[in-house]
Amino acid sequence: MLNNENSCSLHIEYTGGDAHHYVCFKDGQGARQKIKVAYTVYLEFVEFSKVTHKQQRSNERHIEYSELTEDALYRRAIKRPSSVEDTTSNNLRIKTLHTATNNLPETQRRRFILYYEFGLTYEQIAKKEDCSPVP
Repeated sequence: MLNNENSCSLHIEYTGGDAHHYVCFKDGQGARQKIKVAYTVYLEFVEFSKVTHKQQRSNERHIEYSELTEDALYRRAIKRPSSVEDTTSNNLRIKTLHTATNNLPETQRRRFILYYEFGLTYEQIAKKEDCSPVP
């Protein structure tokens, strides 16, 4: 039972009618190690190997093996990035809007901001400003 991820294998050797259980693995220096373990520990390793193998098969079913290029990711993006032209145009429009609103009288500027920035209705603004709404 060799597992590529943890490079662990399990062995049973029979000598003199007795079964000896071993776990083999590579240590940190890459040297192959073989350790004799109790039967209960061996069974736990077997169960762990089964669970690990099942998880690997599940992962393989859900992994996308298609090529993920820059172009493919761009097409799949939920919110695509704006082009340079769109970004520049939006920045110019925002700058022009700020300049225009800064030139408004204080009352009009405040009401403009309440309507466009905070989404208040004409009635809500009129109530807040203690005036009548414009039809």
